[in-house]
Amino acid sequence: MQSHEYRSRDGAEFRHYESRYTPCGPDEALVIIRENTARVRAEAALREAQIERGLLLGRLLEIQEEERAHLARELHDQVGQQLTSVLLALRIAESIGDVESAAQHIAEARAETGSALENVRQLAFDMRPSSLEDLGLTPALRQELADIGARAGFTGVLHAPNPQLLDTLLQSARVTEIGLY
Repeated sequence: MQSHEYRSRDGAEFRHYESRYTPCGPDEALVIIRENTARVRAEAALREAQIERGLLLGRLLEIQEEERAHLARELHDQVGQQLTSVLLALRIAESIGDVESAAQHIAEARAETGSALENVRQLAFDMRPSSLEDLGLTPALRQELADIGARAGFTGVLHAPNPQLLDTLLQSARVTEIGLY
């Protein structure tokens, strides 16, 4: 079997054919020619889709690793330091003979523990805001944009021509990164 590629008369596109030659006698042969342009194009599209899928999977892994590194930094920088501070305050309170002074260190430790807990809650919320389940992706993005804008001093506008498509994406895939531009 041989494959052939021919350009159309107007030169706009290639057509693909397969031919099979079978001798049937000294002066006779059976030639079967079959157009397979659709199959060749589908195979090429499949190869491209597989390459794109591989690139997307690679990027997904990169994003997941970036998120893990970010979370590890946040836990170390915020919560780790706060818990160390709590531990030191409690050790000082244990070693103090004065009840009033010990009570003050315990109160400071309690406040630092509350702050650490709030930081953990914020990290968990930042990873997946509850508004995603409650409101859907488009309203959650609007809320996140408003929150970031309030902290940074700007007013943002979310243009979502098809909010239902965004909600469908959220349901069918784990959204790991949202960029604001």
